[in-house]
Amino acid sequence: MTTWKLTFENPSDGFAYPSAIAVGTEGEVWVVDPSKQSLCVIAKDAQRSVRCPIGQADTQRGFADGAGAAVRIRAQAGLLALADGSILFADTGNNRLRKVRCTGRGGVGCSVTTVAGSGRVGLSLGVAALADLPVPSGLAPLSYGRIVVSDPYHNVLRVVTP
Repeated sequence: MTTWKLTFENPSDGFAYPSAIAVGTEGEVWVVDPSKQSLCVIAKDAQRSVRCPIGQADTQRGFADGAGAAVRIRAQAGLLALADGSILFADTGNNRLRKVRCTGRGGVGCSVTTVAGSGRVGLSLGVAALADLPVPSGLAPLSYGRIVVSDPYHNVLRVVTP
C-alpha cells in the first residue's frame, strides 16, 4: 500500500472527507468530498495535480446546475465514469442523479446537469425530473446505458436511463 502525494491547484481545496471515487476514461481519478461539497479530479500526471471544478470549498450547500463555482451540490456518495467521458454522481442531499461533462482534460470547462430526481423524498416513478430519487447512493452500470441506483431510504434499487 502507498499514499499518493497530491498537488492541489488551490491549497485550500485539500480533502476533508473523500468518500467516493471513480476512474475516468483517460485515467484521471474523480473524488467526491461531502465535507467541502465538491467534486475534485486528480490528473494522470507525475505531480498528481488536483482541481476541484465542481462545488464550493467553503461548504456552501444547495442545489444549482451550471458550471464551476456556480454549481451547488450535496453529494456524499456514488460516482460512476461513463464511456463518453462524463461522470455521474449521486447528489444524495438533493435527492438527484447528476452528470458532469468537461470540455477539457483534467476537469477543465466542467458543467453539471440533472439527469434524474425531483428533489422530493417519495416513491413516484417517471422520467427524469418527475421521478423521486430519495437519498441516491451507490451507482452501477447496466446494459444499454441504464444505471442502477441504490435507494437506502426505501430499501430498493432503481433503474435510471439517462
